[in-house]
Amino acid sequence: MKCPERRCKKRACDIGETGSGWIISQLQENQPKQVKENLMAKVERIQEKITDLSVRLSAIKDHLVETAVEAVNAFKEKGRTEMCRVVQKGISSVKSALADYREHLIGDNQKQQSDSYGVA
Repeated sequence: MKCPERRCKKRACDIGETGSGWIISQLQENQPKQVKENLMAKVERIQEKITDLSVRLSAIKDHLVETAVEAVNAFKEKGRTEMCRVVQKGISSVKSALADYREHLIGDNQKQQSDSYGVA
């Protein structure tokens, strides 16, 4: 049985099978579309994560700049001890923000992995 697709150049379609060569040919044609769609969806999610990360890192940078300004003012007004307290407080909040975002990313990654494996 010949392949009903005229553009099909696969030799398997001409070997006289009862359509199985044509089915294999169709599956091979369709698979790259599915793979491409899956990859494009993953790329889109990664781009969203990168944008989100950029926004969050920019906010952290701004916070560090504010902390530095506060630390300088604290040093001028109250001395070294107060400056160290301000810096410690600023760094602590940055650590907390980074840890929270890390947990957010890990949670999203685990959710996407379970989704891709069909786990609910």
